[in-house]
Amino acid sequence: MRRIATTSVLAVAILLLAGCSEGIPRATVEGTVTLDGTPVEHGVVSFTPIGETRGPSTQVTVKDGKYSLEQREGPIVGSNRVEILVYRKTGKKVPDMTQKGVFIDEITQAAPPRYNSKSTLDRTLNPGQNTLNFDLDGKAK
Repeated sequence: MRRIATTSVLAVAILLLAGCSEGIPRATVEGTVTLDGTPVEHGVVSFTPIGETRGPSTQVTVKDGKYSLEQREGPIVGSNRVEILVYRKTGKKVPDMTQKGVFIDEITQAAPPRYNSKSTLDRTLNPGQNTLNFDLDGKAK
């Protein structure tokens, strides 16, 4: 009996969580990200609703200069602030903080703050398919 009650509670919780994003219009988005004309090997693109647009932020991984999000996980339709992080190896090895005696590649943020922490990128996402390409200039301004 206890197992049935626990299973029922879990089922209700899953249904409630699944329903949390219902009614929020989301867009499908894909595109490319380059830095100084070179495809970004590893990075993240974040979409955060701004102005009258309301809803959760969304992130997507950039791999080999490309990214894509399907509608069910996509950004909210409307105005969004875009932040882009670009990760690059420095060529140095640093101690791994989780494993004693292990060294890993040092990673640095390659995109200037105007594309991430001080982003000036705003884009409007429409219902359905959106293609947003970002050609970033790595020179600090």
